Amino acid sequence: MLNIVDIVDFTKEDQDNDATSHGTFIASVIGSKNPACPGIAPDAELYIFKVFNKNHDSYTEWFLEAFNFAIEQGIDIINLSNGSSDFQDNPFIDKINEVTGHGITVVSSIGNDGPDQGTLNNPADMTNVIGVGSLNQAKTGIAHFSSRGITTWNLLKEYGIVKPDVITLGEKIGGLDIDGGCTVSSGTSVSSGIISGSLAVILSSLEYKPNPALIKSHILKNSNKDKKLLMSYQTGGVFDLNKVRESLKPKKNSLPIVFPERLDLTDPSNEPFSSISFYSTMSPISFNFTVIHPSSKNGSEIEDLFWKTENEFVHDCLKIQYEKSDAIEYYTLVKMTISVDSTRECRFVSAPEEDITTYISFTSSTPGEIQYTTHTMKINLIPTPERSKRILMDAYHNLKFPEDGYILRDSIFVDKQPYEWKGDHLFTNYLQLYKFLRSQEYHIEILNEPITCFDSRNYAAFILADPEKALSKNEVIKLRKDIEIRGLSLIIIAEWSDEAMIEKHTFKSEFTKKEWKPVIGGSDLRSINTLLKPYGIMFKESSYSGTIAVGEEKYKIESGAVIQKFPNKGYLFAGKLVEDVISMAKIEDLDKIKEEIHPLIGIYDLSDENNNKESGSILAIGDSYCIESSAPVKCYNLLDEFLRSLNQKIKQSLLFSPEHLLNSDFNSSPEQAPLSDTYREDPTTCIGTSFFSVKDTQPLLGDFSYEQTSEILTRFTVLDDAKYTGGEDWVGSLVFKNEIIVLLVIAMGILCCLVFYVWWQRKRNIKYMKILPDVDI
Repeated sequence: MLNIVDIVDFTKEDQDNDATSHGTFIASVIGSKNPACPGIAPDAELYIFKVFNKNHDSYTEWFLEAFNFAIEQGIDIINLSNGSSDFQDNPFIDKINEVTGHGITVVSSIGNDGPDQGTLNNPADMTNVIGVGSLNQAKTGIAHFSSRGITTWNLLKEYGIVKPDVITLGEKIGGLDIDGGCTVSSGTSVSSGIISGSLAVILSSLEYKPNPALIKSHILKNSNKDKKLLMSYQTGGVFDLNKVRESLKPKKNSLPIVFPERLDLTDPSNEPFSSISFYSTMSPISFNFTVIHPSSKNGSEIEDLFWKTENEFVHDCLKIQYEKSDAIEYYTLVKMTISVDSTRECRFVSAPEEDITTYISFTSSTPGEIQYTTHTMKINLIPTPERSKRILMDAYHNLKFPEDGYILRDSIFVDKQPYEWKGDHLFTNYLQLYKFLRSQEYHIEILNEPITCFDSRNYAAFILADPEKALSKNEVIKLRKDIEIRGLSLIIIAEWSDEAMIEKHTFKSEFTKKEWKPVIGGSDLRSINTLLKPYGIMFKESSYSGTIAVGEEKYKIESGAVIQKFPNKGYLFAGKLVEDVISMAKIEDLDKIKEEIHPLIGIYDLSDENNNKESGSILAIGDSYCIESSAPVKCYNLLDEFLRSLNQKIKQSLLFSPEHLLNSDFNSSPEQAPLSDTYREDPTTCIGTSFFSVKDTQPLLGDFSYEQTSEILTRFTVLDDAKYTGGEDWVGSLVFKNEIIVLLVIAMGILCCLVFYVWWQRKRNIKYMKILPDVDI
C-alpha cells in the first residue's frame, strides 16, 4: 500500500511495527496506493523513521540520529507531524538548521492547541521550517484545533513572527489504518502530510532541485490568502499546488524577498497589529520581518537598511531602528523598532494611513552594483492621547517555559500542559482583553523592560498581571511613588502560590529525559505582598477555586490567591471557593471538601485615606483566569468600570456599592502574609530613559504611619517639581511646565518694554511742553 524504501527504528525497541497508527496514517496521506483512500504522491519513495516507542515516548537523541541518517541518504523532504512547546532544545534546533542547510526541506505541523493565540509548536515555529495549519472541513475558516498566532520564543523582545506559514485541509481526511483499511483523521499532523506529499509531486515535475528557502518563498508568495481569515491564522494563505509548481518551473536566480512584504496596521485582518496607533511618548514597538535569500546560503549579505516616507513632517517625528539577527542559512530576521519623538510638535501630528518603506540593500554578483528589495508598513500616527485613555501593561515580569525554567501552570487542575507556556501576553492568551480595551478607546502599551524605565505621568493605570519574576527593590520604591504621588492607578492580578504544592510537582521532558522541578508556581506572591503591604493589602499564600460574583457577572476562579488583609474604606468582593489542596484529596476524603467564603477582589482609593487627590487607586484580583481569552465569563467589564471610576469625583459604579465597603480593616488571619526576603538585582540600564533616581530611595508613605502623610507628600511634591534623573525633564507634563515658564518670561519681558516705552514717551512730551511758547487757544 506504500512505496517504502526503508524503515529504521531509532527507539532501540528492535521492532518496526507502528503501535500508535499515527505514523502509518500520515505516511498514507503522502503516498497511499489504496484507491479507496489514495495518497497525494503514491510514487514517492518513503523512508520511515521510528522515533516514538510503544509508550508514545521520544527523546532528542533519537531525532538527532534520524536527521543524520536523512542527510546521509540525501532525502529531499522531512515531514514532522509532531512537535512540542520546548523551543530551546538546542541540540534539536541546531540539527534542524543543519538539515535545511543540506538542502532538505522540513515540513512540520503547527500544533493542535487552538483556538488560543500563541500556541505554536516547535519546530514548526522556526524561521526555516514550513509550519502548517489546518482548514476546517467546509473550507470556510481555520479548524478550531489549529494552533496560531505569533512565536513566543522572541515575544518579550519584539512581537514575534506570525505562523502558520500556510494552511490546508485538516479535518476528516482519509488514510490507512495499521491493518491496511481506510479510516479518517483530523489534525495539523494530517495537514503537514498533505503539504509534504504536494511538495513531492512538485519536485518530481521540476528539472532541478530547488533549495528549501526557494521552496518556502514560493509557497509564501503563491498561496491564496483568504480575506475572511486573520493573518495570524494563515500568514501566506491557503496552499495552491498548481500555482507553486508553475512559479518554481523556470530555474533562475531569485532575488531576496521580504516576508511579509507589506504589513498594513490599518487593516483589521492583520490583528493584533491592526489596533496599534503611534503617538509621541508611547513605548517603542518592535516588529519582525524575514529576509529570505534563496540564491545565497549566507544570510548575512544585507548591506544596509534605511527607510523613507513621503510626509517630511512624519519623517522628522518618527524614530526607526533596525537590528539584524544572527543569520541562519538562507534567512535573516530583522527587528524594526518604531517610536515617536517627544517634542511638542510631534505630540499633535496626525497622519492616518502613512506608508513607511524600508529599503534593504544587498551586494550583487555584478561588481559595483547594489540590489534593493523593500518592506512597506502602513501605520496610523495620531496626536498623543490624554492620560486617562492610556494604559501600560507589564510583560517584563512574565517568565516563559523553557527559557526561564519550569513554571508550574496557573490553572492547576484544568490546563492539559504541565507548565506555563503561552507567554501571558496581550497578543497571545490575553488577546481578547487587548481587543476589548481598544474597543473602549483605551490605548494600551506593553512594557518589556523594568518598572523603573517608564514615565508614570503618561498613564492612567499600570497592569501587573501574574508576575513570576520578582520585583527589584528600586522597582517597588518607584511604583509606590508613582501610585502615591504621581496619580498612577494599579491593577494587580495575582495567582496562586503554595510552596508545598510546588514541591509535589515534577515534569520529565519527553525529548531530553531531563526531570524539571518548578522554579515557581502561579505568581511571585511575595513580591506582590511586599509592594502592597504599606496600603494594608496582602494576599494569602494559597490556592483556591470556585466562583465569585461582581454585580450580575459571575467569574470562574481557577487556582487563585485569596485576600488576607484589606484596609478600611476599601471595597471587598468575596466568593464561594474550595481550597485546591483539599480538592486533591483521595476519594475517601471527599466529605472534607466544602465551600468557604473568601474575598478575592478588592478596590482601594488611596486619595480617600491620604486626602491627596493626586494619589491613585488599586484594583487587586487574586486570579488571572478571568482575563484569559479562554475564560467563559471575562472580567473585562470589571476593569473597564474601575478605569472609568478614576476620573469620577463621585463613585457611582456597582463596584462602589455600600454593601462591599469596609468600615474597618479586614484581616482573615493573624499570621504574617509571605514577603520577599531577597530582592532581584536591579538592571543597570533601560532601553530608553530611566525614571528612577537616588532621590526615590527616600522613605515613602508605606514606611510611615498615615498620620505623617501630609509631611511626606509635601516633601515629595517639592521633589516632583525638580528636574529628574540626570537633569533630564520628564517626557510628560514637565515639558509643558517648562514651556509655560518660558512663555511667562517672554511675557514679562514684553511688559517691561511697554512700561519703559510709556515712561519714555511721557518724559519726551513733558520736555516739548517746556520749550513751546504759551498760546491762547
